[in-house]
Amino acid sequence: MTATVVVTNHNYDRYLAEAVDSALAQTVTCPVVVVDDGSTDGSAAVLDRLVAEHGQRLTVVRHAKAGGQAAAMNAGLAQVSTPYVLFLDADDRLEPEAVAAVVAELEATPTAAKCQFRLGWIDAEGRSIAGGFPEPGRPLPAGDLRDRMTVDPDDLPWQPTSGNGFRVGALERFLPIPEGPYRISADHWLSNLSALVGPVVAVERELGRYRVHGQNQDHRSGFDLARAREILTRTETTRAALIEHGQALGLAMPTQPDGFRSLTTAGLRLVSYRSGPAAGSTHPFPEDDRWDLLRAGIGSVRTRSDLPPLRRLGALAWLMAVAVAPVRLVAPLAARALTR
Repeated sequence: MTATVVVTNHNYDRYLAEAVDSALAQTVTCPVVVVDDGSTDGSAAVLDRLVAEHGQRLTVVRHAKAGGQAAAMNAGLAQVSTPYVLFLDADDRLEPEAVAAVVAELEATPTAAKCQFRLGWIDAEGRSIAGGFPEPGRPLPAGDLRDRMTVDPDDLPWQPTSGNGFRVGALERFLPIPEGPYRISADHWLSNLSALVGPVVAVERELGRYRVHGQNQDHRSGFDLARAREILTRTETTRAALIEHGQALGLAMPTQPDGFRSLTTAGLRLVSYRSGPAAGSTHPFPEDDRWDLLRAGIGSVRTRSDLPPLRRLGALAWLMAVAVAPVRLVAPLAARALTR
């Protein structure tokens, strides 16, 4: 058995050929689908050349208008006939053994819904640079994570799009991905919901490269308040879906999205609340209260037995600092802790 690699592209003509070539250069033969989501740069010419070179090895889907990441992923999934799928952002690339390693892990654990693997960083020119996802020394989440999905799913450090492989059958009940809320970060929908139906397996070596070029959605050099508020709104959508599908599967889910505990989300909401109207956006939860958010964050820290004691103390100190600091210091505090 093999997997399909679905490459999603929007205006990445500079990197597109390298991504597609890395998918075609796998040690096992696999179908490759490229979805061009309404690019307005030179991507069409790049794809024409790739089709001329590789013919039937490559399936290309072209959207006349950009619909966002979820729309591109949905279109790619419609072309998949293999039992497994890997999504690859067009600015990233895979190592040659990536598909073989993911398929082997998923075959070895027939109930597994997803396989994660490490991503090393490259710069805009494709040269290796220090860093990766997850950070060195931090293991990838693995095993039966359904208990975490019912309590603190936001705190699970899922891999970016290009660091995952999925069992297609585990995704089917959650498709199509909602396209409105997930114009970006559609991988969060797949990672969170697939973990409800089966274990997650992990490969603790770098099977892909994540390109850091300054325009990434999952990696920014500074804190972006408007983006943070978009994440908070999208998190509510994901939480509501987790409750709906988790309850249908017989899991003991909270009854409301705010019933989840999350250090990540409590911290982000506290920063957003303290920042007030700014960056053309407002805090998306007008009912929030500073001290309630602080208490929620402290409660979340106390339940994070997976964090070393010093990191828990650091998280507590950071939350209290954000709660009481002058507003002008909130963004710098956020940049220190919330910039991935």
